[in-house]
Amino acid sequence: MKRRFDSIVAFFSYTVLTAVATYPMLFRMGSSFPGSIAGDTPGTIWLTWWFKNAYRLHVSPAFAKTISYPYGIHISAMQVSPMQKWLLPWLSMATNEVFAYNLVVFASFPLAGLGMYLLVKHITGNKGAAFASGLIFAFSPYQILESSLHLTLANIQWMPFYVLFLIKAYKDRDIKDSALAGLFFSLNALMDFHYGLFMAFFTAMFLAYKVAEALIERKVKDLGLDIRTLKAAVVFIIICLVILGPSMYQSMNRFQTGAVPSRPIEEIDLYSMKLWDLVIPPSTTPIVGPVIKKIAMQVYGQDRPYQPNYLGWLPLLLAATGVVLARKESITRFMAIFAVASFILALGVFLKVDGVAIPLPWLWIHRFIPWVRVVSRFTVAILLALSVLSGIALKSISDRIKTAQGKTAFFAVIIVLIVFEYSGMFNYPVVTFGDKGKTSLSSRVYEKVRTEKGDFSIIEYPMLYEPNQYIFMQRVHRKNLVNGVSNVAGDGYAAMTERLKTVDSIDLTDEQYKLLQRVSVKYILVHDMEGFDARSFRRGNVGKHTRFIMYDKGVWLFELIP
Repeated sequence: MKRRFDSIVAFFSYTVLTAVATYPMLFRMGSSFPGSIAGDTPGTIWLTWWFKNAYRLHVSPAFAKTISYPYGIHISAMQVSPMQKWLLPWLSMATNEVFAYNLVVFASFPLAGLGMYLLVKHITGNKGAAFASGLIFAFSPYQILESSLHLTLANIQWMPFYVLFLIKAYKDRDIKDSALAGLFFSLNALMDFHYGLFMAFFTAMFLAYKVAEALIERKVKDLGLDIRTLKAAVVFIIICLVILGPSMYQSMNRFQTGAVPSRPIEEIDLYSMKLWDLVIPPSTTPIVGPVIKKIAMQVYGQDRPYQPNYLGWLPLLLAATGVVLARKESITRFMAIFAVASFILALGVFLKVDGVAIPLPWLWIHRFIPWVRVVSRFTVAILLALSVLSGIALKSISDRIKTAQGKTAFFAVIIVLIVFEYSGMFNYPVVTFGDKGKTSLSSRVYEKVRTEKGDFSIIEYPMLYEPNQYIFMQRVHRKNLVNGVSNVAGDGYAAMTERLKTVDSIDLTDEQYKLLQRVSVKYILVHDMEGFDARSFRRGNVGKHTRFIMYDKGVWLFELIP
């Protein structure tokens, strides 16, 4: 326990900072979620609810008929990670799907910090440097933003664990370390397919670097494939195949059936990193925020309160210092090369200079990995290397400080500066629903629908392209929902919704009325939303085809007259 006491203290410290950075999520684990009601989070929580009920009822989760009703949606056609399909549903059975979602998001921060802490401590032997590196990795703008948008991408925590045991396994050819490396590589891929790809890229570069290093330094014996090395490699492969085998098989089937989209070059270029992304902070950064906002308006043409590709001036400075001060160390050189390579990949297919488009490596890599759309997510790979290089720099600088008090003061200043620089992202968006909520997710209209007996469906207006907030509330009303997702719905759904999109009044056209009757609609829910005129649904209590029932927190309820 004494040997691990520093790790426990570090993990506890990261947990406390997580509670502060994501406030008030920790205190509303079952009645709130990070993000916005129109974001991906509500849809992901609904998906957890769907899988949980499918497992409980022993039915196939591959097809959900209850949304995009009556055509349903093909869950198997969606990009669902193994974590979404297995971990969250089973975890939610012990709590609920909202609590399970929040728990996974919340835990990703201190675990990411701990993983980087252990990695840098192993490399440098310096606990202060390791703790600061953990802060950089775990509380970066990338992690803060992704944790409020995409659950799978929030789980960056297993990357430093994998790198740690890969380095240890390569050095000692130890079977235990190799098995742990295989486990953490698999966890990365299970969290999100992108992270499996990034760690595969890291592994290929690491091994290539070690081979080149041995050849240059004429230490070919270091590359010897003895029995111990082969055993370690076999153990790594077996662990990965056992854990990832089912997912790999399903992915191959999806590729063969064309379910995995090939992203066009123009789309990849749109979502690639821009050179200035790394150095322009969020406009919410304390003190300098107003100046940053003006710069963002000039560069991006809009305010950027959230900047996921921003790495931080201090971490960049520390990383550069680490490269200079420890340039003779092998791990320093490799991490610098990996950071540069990841940066080039994050830039996408073209580097545009004065109107000239210079082809980049991803233009060719895209042919082999056509499903990757947002290459700027390589930011997390850059961040991984940057955090390690920062730790190396901090260790080198602290070694030059003679007194213990001086070292403590130095690390205290560094930690404060890191937290200050990243604090612009701490304005964490949390949506509260239920009795204490103030959005449409707290409307009593849904409870009213739930108490109605019978097997019927509802429809909600306006008909959004991605109605995640409507889908989320199916957990409450438990009725069939006509709203849904067109690109994974059964044939005929898109044509049906085109006929239902425009409703000029509560007096539906006769054609729309008959169509809603055919799909068993009993209630129409209308939301007060910007850009959608809900007044047309409120011309009177009784129309030709509808009857007003109630209104609460931005939601109007109308009944379709039989």
